[in-house]
Parts: sequence; C-alpha cells; structure tokens
Amino acid sequence: MNVPPSVIARLDDCGQRHVLAFWDELTDDRRQSLLAQIEALDFDQLRLLLETHARPKTAAATDAPTDRTRRALPPTDLVRLPHHGGDQRLWSEAEQAGRDL
Repeated sequence: MNVPPSVIARLDDCGQRHVLAFWDELTDDRRQSLLAQIEALDFDQLRLLLETHARPKTAAATDAPTDRTRRALPPTDLVRLPHHGGDQRLWSEAEQAGRDL
C-alpha cells in the first residue's frame, strides 16, 4: 500500500511529512489507521497553528545564538555564588531547595 500523493502533498504543505517516516515498517492495518488519522486532520487549522506558534516570524527568531544572548534579560530569581558576590544565606537556601527536589 502506497501513500496517496494527495496526502503527501498536504503533509508537505504543512512541513509534516515526517509523520510518514516509519510508513514502511507499518502493517497494512496500521497504515490504514494512520491514513484515516491524517485525512481527519483539519490542515487549514494545522497550518494556522504552525504559523502562529511554531515557525519564526521575525528576524530575531533566526538570529545567531550569540545575538539572542546579548539581548536576553537575566533571570529575576538568579542566586549568585557567594564567591561571585552572591549572598551566602540565599545560596545555601537555593542549594537546599535543589537537594530537596
């Protein structure tokens, strides 16, 4: 059983062709099930979700890691090591909290 070209095209349009990565390892029943699941998808909704949440929209999202690091804000709950100017009491509390996890 081959994947219908229309299914491949719809998956390609959304960048989701990897869903078929193990197609050759599936039994015919599993292939039918996967095809049914794919055909039940709302590809317009999927495309919208991917564009909204998964794909970078700005140049900032594709910047080099060093550029993103320069713009990054430090964490608000950062506890510095005492030998780097941090408070020993806060460090001890943070260390204990980590051990309690």
